Order: sequence, then structure tokens, then C-alpha cells
Amino acid sequence: MPNRSTIYTGQYPSVHGVTTNGRNLPQGTNTFVDILLESGTYYTASFGKIHLNYFGAPSGQFKNAVESQEFAQHRDYPKLTNYSPYFGLEEVKIVSGHGPLCGHPDYINWVKKKIENNPSLGKPLRIKLSNPDNLIQTKLNISFNTSDPLVKLQVLKHKTPEELYSTTFVKENTIKFLERFSNGSCSKENFLVFCSFPDPHHPFAPPGKYFDMYKPEDIILPKTFNDDHKNSSEFNRKHYNTLLSSEGTAKGIFPIPKDLTEEGAKNVIAASYGMEKMVDDAVGEVLDALNKFDLAENTVVIYTTDHGDLGGDHRFFFKGP
Repeated sequence: MPNRSTIYTGQYPSVHGVTTNGRNLPQGTNTFVDILLESGTYYTASFGKIHLNYFGAPSGQFKNAVESQEFAQHRDYPKLTNYSPYFGLEEVKIVSGHGPLCGHPDYINWVKKKIENNPSLGKPLRIKLSNPDNLIQTKLNISFNTSDPLVKLQVLKHKTPEELYSTTFVKENTIKFLERFSNGSCSKENFLVFCSFPDPHHPFAPPGKYFDMYKPEDIILPKTFNDDHKNSSEFNRKHYNTLLSSEGTAKGIFPIPKDLTEEGAKNVIAASYGMEKMVDDAVGEVLDALNKFDLAENTVVIYTTDHGDLGGDHRFFFKGP
């Protein structure tokens, strides 16, 4: 959340106030999106993850991991509903969460429409259109075997089809927007659109063919994977030693250095590559759509992110200390 708020405002976290995940960017904060909207010539939209506001309490199997790593003090901040314009955005379709642990009414409504058009998509998850929305989200969120040993590494082989996965949600909504803009439906001469994929991000859970696309046995670990941190900076050495003495979470779901094997790390990296490949394919389709709708020549594409993953370097995963 701090990085995303900085991208929107151009301010340091100490200025805009979002200094940790779980803190909302205050309503009324001036963003560069507001400036474009107020110019009167830009249609502004976002599809996917925004993470400027906090939408709900983490729950389920990953509650402790999520709370300890990403949602410090989140209960000190009120849950906000959508409002328009949403930080300068005229049109917003949100998916929150990661992997199969996704939610938000925009995403659930999209899932229902996809299943309505193709009922077979709901069969692996036993989703029926008569199910209430909260049950549909539950079925999406528990679509993996919790007894699978890989779950302790946050590597999830789940039943959510590629067609219902968050990456597809973002891609399809973005492409449909580009088509609408190209035929004049947005009544503005310019557009700003955020095509914001939740992936790649832990849990490491690419759907369908992407899960098995990269074999763990083929993964070459970073040269620094077995670093004992004796020559690291004091900050990194302290962080490493803290993880060595940590139990990860109350349920042990966390690939921490103490019990992370080379085999386990290879499984994490292979699944990460699957997520990255799916996003790469989706970005390719969005770029193709720009050409298809004659928008490419006059469109600036900025490919960026709010953070990366340490990917096993120095035996670390996730966003870093």
C-alpha cells in the first residue's frame, strides 16, 4: 500500500501517511489521476488490484501469515466502500487478494457472469449460480488441498480454472475497456487505464497449465541461496537471524530460512515462474488489443510494479526485510 500510494501521489509515505499495509490513503488526497480527470480530456479507469484502501480482515488458512507480514495495525483503520471518482478514477473494477484467495464484489460478479456463459467453468469448484456470493468466494478460496506439504511453502495447486483466475479478470476487463474507448463510448479524447495484476505474488499459485509449466527439478537456485550472511550488512544479518529463530507463523506456513530446503525453494520459484508467464501472456494480449483497436501509436505504455520478490536470493523470499 505505501508504494502504490506513492505512485498515485508522488509523495513519500511519511507525507501521504500510508506507512504500512492496512492504512488507507485518505479520501480527498490529490493524486495525479485527479489532475488528469480534472483536465476534462482524460477518461480514467483501473482494473485489478488497487490497494489504496483496505477492504476487509484477512481470514482462513493464511490469516496469521497475512496479518504478520502485510496488515500491521489494519484494524485501526475503517473499511471503506467504493466511491466515485475513486482517487480520480471514473471507472473501477477491483479484485483483492492473491492466487485463489481472491475476492471483492467486482471479481465475484465477473466470475458469476463467466459461469453463466460457460457453466462448465463452475464444475471444478462446485459453484452454482444459485449460490450466494459469500459461498462462491469461499469455494474459490478453498479450492486447494490444505494437507498438501507444499502449502507450508505457500505453493498452492488449486482448482480455479485459468478462465476464472484474477489475471484473466484484469486482462479481459482492460481489453474490453480499450474496445469501448476505441468506438467512442467513453466520450473523452484520451485515457489513463491501470491494468493491475495481483500476480506475481505469494501465495505462489498459478492456475491450470501454468502450475506445471516449469519443473522444480529444472530450476537453478540463485548463487547466494546458501549464504550464511556472515559477510552481510548488520541489517540483513539481523533479519536473517530473526528468521532462523522464527516459527514463521502459528501454523508454520511460511518458507523461512530455518526449514527451507533447496527442493522447497525450487518449488516456490517454479510456481513463481508460472505466475509470471501467465501475466506475460496477458500483457501480450493487451498490447495486441492496442494494435487491434488502432490505439498503439498514440498510447504510452508504462510497465511497472509496486514491489518485487527476493526469489531465493540470500535464502530470502517475499518483499524483503
